[in-house]
Amino acid sequence: MTTKSRKISIPATVRLSVRGQQVRVLGTNDDRSINIGDFAKARKTAQGVEIERTSDSKQALAEWGVTRSLLKNMFKGVAGTALESKAAEVRKRRYDVLSKRLGQSVLSGKTVAFKPSPRRKWSTAESVIGGKEVLGRTLSTPLDAHRAIEDGFPNSAMHALVDGFSILDPSVVVDKALGISTRTLQRSREHPNKKLSIEQSSRLWATAELIETALRVFGNQEAVERWMMQPAIGLDDQRPIDLIATSAGSDVVRTFLNRLDYGVYT
Repeated sequence: MTTKSRKISIPATVRLSVRGQQVRVLGTNDDRSINIGDFAKARKTAQGVEIERTSDSKQALAEWGVTRSLLKNMFKGVAGTALESKAAEVRKRRYDVLSKRLGQSVLSGKTVAFKPSPRRKWSTAESVIGGKEVLGRTLSTPLDAHRAIEDGFPNSAMHALVDGFSILDPSVVVDKALGISTRTLQRSREHPNKKLSIEQSSRLWATAELIETALRVFGNQEAVERWMMQPAIGLDDQRPIDLIATSAGSDVVRTFLNRLDYGVYT
């Protein structure tokens, strides 16, 4: 019998462990393992893994070849792309921070003292539509927002939203987001304290929340406006500004922004 072996290199983003006949690979996309049969042996090397054939029988030859093919596919499957690697790093950091807040560190495995984080406002969307100065109240909870919508936001809240844009056409925003014509927008300037309807107030709040999320993702107002005007691959090449015309479209945009915020690019 002539013993033969083949070495398989692994991508830089993949970690590998060999325990007896079990080979485990951990990468950006997944964590997989395989149990090698008796006709082959695995040995970890500096560059990857070496698969050795222990017999010259037809079964051993077949199993040896299948095992190598399976391992190559596993390496490729768990490796991921550069963007996926970056996304995984972001998710790992966030998960570790969350675990530390719960009193346990994922990375160290040691228990740490629980330190409650400073209380954070549930939403900063109110600042997009003028804040307390325009709304006459502070929206500290979802119920506060609900009551404000029921009462109706003042026209000035709508003005605060559109006046914050430097690139987007305000008339396009109110038409798409609120279903309000340019003429109605112009007339509303004469009555800043007049209340919007519940439907208009609800749509205004939804738009403010969407912009708040976009600001968190892109960092500044100009970047948000440019993004809203450009087709996005993750939105089936639709422009976000066009999708916010319906509640379903707004939900799609919001979901996409949340995925970007959490580092999921696909």
